[in-house]
Order: sequence, then C-alpha cells, then structure tokens
Amino acid sequence: MSMARRVGGSFALAVALVMSVQSSALAAVVNVEIGGPAPGFTPATAKPKQGDSVLWTNADDIAHTTTSNGCPSSGEPGVGLWCSPSMGQNATYSFIFRAAAKYPYVCIFHASMKGTVQVNMKASPMSGGTGTTFTIVWAKASIPNGFNADVQIKRPGDASFSNWMLNQVNTMVSESFTPDQGVGTYQFRSRLQNDASGGASNYSKPVSIQVS
Repeated sequence: MSMARRVGGSFALAVALVMSVQSSALAAVVNVEIGGPAPGFTPATAKPKQGDSVLWTNADDIAHTTTSNGCPSSGEPGVGLWCSPSMGQNATYSFIFRAAAKYPYVCIFHASMKGTVQVNMKASPMSGGTGTTFTIVWAKASIPNGFNADVQIKRPGDASFSNWMLNQVNTMVSESFTPDQGVGTYQFRSRLQNDASGGASNYSKPVSIQVS
C-alpha cells in the first residue's frame, strides 16, 4: 500500500471520528428524579430536544417504573414507546427521544405518579416572505422502528389543524414547505403512532413560522 493511500485512509478515519464525537456532543441528557424529597417525577414535564435522551433516577426507597402510556402494563391508551423494568433505589433508565410529540407516562406501581416528555418540532427559518422555502423537522435522523409520524398544519385563517404529512417512517423526518395560503402564521405539530397497536402519543407543542 502506498504512503498516499495510507495517509488518505487515516485522514478519512480521523474525520469520521471527529464527526462522531461532535454528533454525540450535540446530544444532551435531561435528568428526571423519581421520588426523593418531592413525590412523583421531577420535573413533571421533561423537555428534551430531538435526539436528546431522558435519564430517570429512582431516588426513592421503593420500586418505581417509567412506563409510556400504551405499554401493556400502563393501563392507559397511548403509543407504548418505552417500558422500563422495575427500578429499585438508585437505579436508572435512559431513553433517546428522536420524534417530536408529547409522551405521557406513568409508574405502573403508583397510578397517581404521572409525567410527560415533551419533544418539540423545528422550523427553519422561523420567518420569511411568501416565496420562502421553509424546512419543517419532526424527528432527528430517523423515526423509531415500528412507529410512524403524523404531521398536521394550521394555515392562516384556519380554525383547526389538518393533516399534512402522514405515516412518515424511517428517514422521512423533514419536508420543505412553501407558504400556500398567503401571509400570516403557519403552525405545525406532530405525533408518533405505533404500527402494531395503532396507539398514538399526544400531539407536540406547535411550532410557528411567520410569513409576511
């Protein structure tokens, strides 16, 4: 093998490693405490960005779970995205949230213990003229296997949201949008749906773009 080829291969590997490290560094961890000084989940609403993880830590001296509504043991309808095992004192459970939605969850041992994970959509740019092409993003990298995303839009003057992009799977995580109903505020929201059960999360908090 020539020196040039070895150098080229080493350079490519170095670039890949740097990109991997940068990608990991951009992902954050949102901590949620279970029990401890305050009963329940603290904070009650965790707000990771797309691609961030939530880390639950049981600070109580009795067992708890973090169980997405829709898991068989939750007793609640929903998407069933994550179902932790029983967590003893100081045990932790982590989950990466890639898709925008509101995810209610419970402790299966204590029905009054409820929490929410809120993952927001993204839009770029946030404002522009009627000829601007906006990018609407509802997931980071890919939709989780076994699930699909539904995205809705509310145009200026509309009384309610209507379907825009349905059954988005795999790497179908964003779409270009050119304003199609004049100036004003356009809003977008999304939810995640379970392919097998049909259960769904709640819709995400809407993201708005201003068109002038």
